[in-house]
Amino acid sequence: MNKLFIPLLLIIFCGMGMSQNSINVSGEILDASSGETLIGATVFAPEFQEGSITNEYGFFSIELNDVNQDSIRIEVSYVGYTNYVTTISGKVDSRLEIELSTGVALEEVVVKANSFQEQMRSTEMSVEKVTTKEVRMLPVLLGETDIIKTIQLKPGIPSGSEGTTGLYVRGGAI
Repeated sequence: MNKLFIPLLLIIFCGMGMSQNSINVSGEILDASSGETLIGATVFAPEFQEGSITNEYGFFSIELNDVNQDSIRIEVSYVGYTNYVTTISGKVDSRLEIELSTGVALEEVVVKANSFQEQMRSTEMSVEKVTTKEVRMLPVLLGETDIIKTIQLKPGIPSGSEGTTGLYVRGGAI
């Protein structure tokens, strides 16, 4: 009995000494003004390269392994809200309730197009341009690239009927 008891105790104590220090960080992320949960907010511990995303209830949970630090930095971000950074204890599990406030304004997007006057001044009506890059991108069978086949892929230029090589350009009078 003693012969089995001492090795068993030795295995148990060695296993306890080799166990990893792991902590669990969990909580929920809310909107500071309305108190609504934020779905899909990102929670990240950069030192451990571990992170999580909040679920449909605004809840998250991260398990951090091999924690040998007194404090852990946690970063929280969500589109349209200011980022939040906090430090928690690296010794015990933590439960956080974080409220994010709006304040990040995205830059204005301006879409511009040629004005009607510019289009009227131009003498090029319905011009299609073919670049050598476009010609080279088409697959080739047993030979060189075919410019006629490339032109036929442009809108408004159907191929001729079977057995002919003609091109029919929509709007062309010749």
